[in-house]
Amino acid sequence: MAFTAAVLLGIAGWRLYPVLRYPYHVKFAKELSLTLPRLYETFGEPDPVRERFYGMALEASRQNWDKVGELAAEDTKTILGSYFFNLANAMRGELGEHLMEHYQPFGYGLFIPVDEQSSVLSIICSDEVWYQLGEMTMAEHNTMLGMIFSPAQSGPRFYRRLAEINLINGDTAAADKYLALLDDTPDDSWKEKRKLVQKSDFVHGAAQIRPVLKGLLESNPENLPAYEYLLCHDLLTKDISAFIQDYVPGRRECRLYQEAALIYMASENIMNPENMSRFGVTEDVWRDFCRYSDIYTEDHGSGKRLSDNFRRTYWYYFHFAKVNEKAQRH
Repeated sequence: MAFTAAVLLGIAGWRLYPVLRYPYHVKFAKELSLTLPRLYETFGEPDPVRERFYGMALEASRQNWDKVGELAAEDTKTILGSYFFNLANAMRGELGEHLMEHYQPFGYGLFIPVDEQSSVLSIICSDEVWYQLGEMTMAEHNTMLGMIFSPAQSGPRFYRRLAEINLINGDTAAADKYLALLDDTPDDSWKEKRKLVQKSDFVHGAAQIRPVLKGLLESNPENLPAYEYLLCHDLLTKDISAFIQDYVPGRRECRLYQEAALIYMASENIMNPENMSRFGVTEDVWRDFCRYSDIYTEDHGSGKRLSDNFRRTYWYYFHFAKVNEKAQRH
């Protein structure tokens, strides 16, 4: 009898082990209306990497940005990790300060590509940045795509977001339809997004990121996350000309933007005290730029002696970062 009880307890413990060790797996399965076995079948067996993915997705939907940032900082290999790292910092007003501290797969780290190479998990998460920035058309589009590609094609995660989007847009009938499918009621955080939304009709495609961000800023110039996303998109895609067009000196002081401005001044041969002052370049940044340039020139652009002290500068990214076509698209 005792032996049988021990065996049964052992079996129960074995089954509970993944649940206790990977709590985000359980919560994410519930959000997608899946059983745990179905979650494992779709996304893979439970492990720390997937636990981190699910955690970032769940905490972001609840706007727990410190926790999202903590989880994302542990992931330096995937687009999804960069996506949530950048989003967490943007929502804390710190995107520019920390952009170069993390793996950046060019613009993919800001906006997850939704195409034939995208994983189901990436598609499910792709709405988050648009919602947080206030672009409800793209947020709704990507939420619907996420629901279509998810295994159960339903779930509280999608209903809640669609309810929030329709409440923001003022479509109470549509919002009520989704609210009726939820066991809980969304909090009032969606009301803050009303201040950010596009106020003019604007027809655009999914790839027109820069015009969309500029439209958000025209509707609400105080939308700091959208402003930083615009600047950082210019920089990660190495479009210095676009950055100079979009950058408003003094609006957002950040070393990253000073470093980019120096590249522009050097390329246009307009390095002078007046422009240094105009772009707010400090003496420390100017000194570092001179050191970087001297070493870069001496080594004929090899970068051998630059990685230790300058790896986290925009200058290093601009010269040496290359698109990794095999980057993990999780």
